[in-house]
Amino acid sequence: MFVLHTLMRRGGWRVAVGILSLLTSAALAAAPAPGEYETHRAWGSLTIEKTAGGDLRFSIEVLGGNAHTCSLQGSIVGEVGKADDSDPAAPCLVSFRPQGKAIEVGSNTPKACRMFCGMRAMFEGSYYLPPQGCKPKERVARKEAFARQYRGKDYPRALATIEKLNAECGAFLDWIEIDRLRNDTASTLYHLGRRADCRAALALTRAAQFADADALREELPPTDFESYLAVAKATWHNLKLCGPRDR
Repeated sequence: MFVLHTLMRRGGWRVAVGILSLLTSAALAAAPAPGEYETHRAWGSLTIEKTAGGDLRFSIEVLGGNAHTCSLQGSIVGEVGKADDSDPAAPCLVSFRPQGKAIEVGSNTPKACRMFCGMRAMFEGSYYLPPQGCKPKERVARKEAFARQYRGKDYPRALATIEKLNAECGAFLDWIEIDRLRNDTASTLYHLGRRADCRAALALTRAAQFADADALREELPPTDFESYLAVAKATWHNLKLCGPRDR
């Protein structure tokens, strides 16, 4: 209220009334449920927690193009969050609207919220509760199970494990991890003698569209290129193992 009073004294009554209206509406709206949410393609994560005092807190982390990021935390009242470290006179207000199994996150004050993001990152979008078996730690455990089966040369089980992971959790993997999974699938198919299927799996990767690292470098931002290069090299190696590319 002190902030609103100060704004009124400085002649910023329209801003004060606008903020008060947003916060009043938020208090009357249903609050989002606590949980750990992720975007499809894994570019953003949202954590909502209830404190010991019963208040709701949020944390948003985003990885955008060329390693640009968003990072903001704050408190939630109803469907509106206020970012910590905001300018009291022009706070970053974030909307959290439950939409079925998702939470639609938006910015009520885009200009104020841009200070929390790099140029190639934004936090607005749909955040979902991952299905059973697809939370980050669960995905890691399933990848480790695949690796054990692959190293043990139990290729039929390894293929079943990696294909099920992709089918159930593929929506929550970023573009680099998806291609890493496709490489694992292709390598397993190669060991099963299924060269055509191996090539088909690799054809879905980004690296398969480029002849070499120089061509790939031309298409990706520098940091994205460096992050993806090892996966791309694995793709090109697997393409040689599985025979010529489809023409």
